[in-house]
Amino acid sequence: MTRQRNYWVVSPAVGGAGKFVEKWEKVIKDEEVAVMGWSPDTNPEKHYYGKRMGDLFAGIGDPSIQIGDVILIGHSPTHKNVVAVGVVDINYWKDDSYLEWNDGEPVQMRRLWPFQWLKGMSIPAALNLPLERTLSKLKNYAMTMKPLDLEDPDIKRVCKWMDQQLEDGKMLAAKRAKYSRGGEGTDHKMLKEWCANHPEELGLSDVLSVPGRIDHSPCGNETADAADVIFKRRRGHYAVIEVETSDAKPGAYQVLKYKTLLCAREGYPITSDKVRAILVAWEIPADVRDFCNQYRIDCHPKRLEPKTV
Repeated sequence: MTRQRNYWVVSPAVGGAGKFVEKWEKVIKDEEVAVMGWSPDTNPEKHYYGKRMGDLFAGIGDPSIQIGDVILIGHSPTHKNVVAVGVVDINYWKDDSYLEWNDGEPVQMRRLWPFQWLKGMSIPAALNLPLERTLSKLKNYAMTMKPLDLEDPDIKRVCKWMDQQLEDGKMLAAKRAKYSRGGEGTDHKMLKEWCANHPEELGLSDVLSVPGRIDHSPCGNETADAADVIFKRRRGHYAVIEVETSDAKPGAYQVLKYKTLLCAREGYPITSDKVRAILVAWEIPADVRDFCNQYRIDCHPKRLEPKTV
């Protein structure tokens, strides 16, 4: 029997009175994630809500946030607003890039895909009243981490609106993929997926415990660019990867472009070592290697054998 997906509210308010909300919103938007400051082993006596929010966010317990559930982000006790919505597509992991924002402790992340940034979006007039009524109810949902009540007419209507935003997000991703490259062959897809799941083979020993993002924009929705794979690494570092199965030279230029865009997104100098550019190709000729050496692009020749049935 297929499990019915649940809808949850997760607040970006952090640092007590929401001291770092704007910075967290940037992380949420750029990384397309939901964030939780409390660890899965949260002490319910310390956090007086007593609902073990860290556990529920990590998917521990029933009901708890599971892959396929929808998360609405952006409600806080003092700012009733909608920031983003997305579908949970991976198990939780801990990220130690933001220790100063969480009393020296790692935060939890749940990746969302499809993901849609909603802040500043014009809300349909017909939804203004039900959304306002819903937001007034969401404080308890955010504070106790329980799924939204789909029997409530206001909440049910807003959840349907969220579903439509997620469909719009899928269409945007498809459009980005269309304009960023032509049709993808089986060999290219296979090599790209191998890269996403084998960071250690690419010399990446500090990635977070999550597979690489495939066809992920290095600068949000600002352009239609989509890198083949992006890894988030510890301490605010990244690796952007471009895969080629025929001519390696275009990939070298593309990965240099993606590194520049990702540096701009993070506010790093475009030569920053915090973003590592990697070219993976079946063959990398000497002239392409020279280009890569000049612009500090790592080269990894790799050819996979076709899968046999």
